[in-house]
Amino acid sequence: MASTEGMPVYTSAAVQADTEIALYTTHLHTCQAVTIALGDERLALEFYDVESLERLRDIAAQGADLLRAAIQAA
Repeated sequence: MASTEGMPVYTSAAVQADTEIALYTTHLHTCQAVTIALGDERLALEFYDVESLERLRDIAAQGADLLRAAIQAA
């Protein structure tokens, strides 16, 4: 796997209730990965370590709490 450290990548995607979200596992030689595909694989996030995937889980939970509170306040 080539290192992408220091390579800036900017993207924006809108995910709504009907946006497809799928989880895949990949095995390439000795490398294993988990891929989260959004919008019928139009945007894919690949994770090669558990810690990064857990950080995504935690920040997604925080985002859900913030959005839920904002919706309830409106």
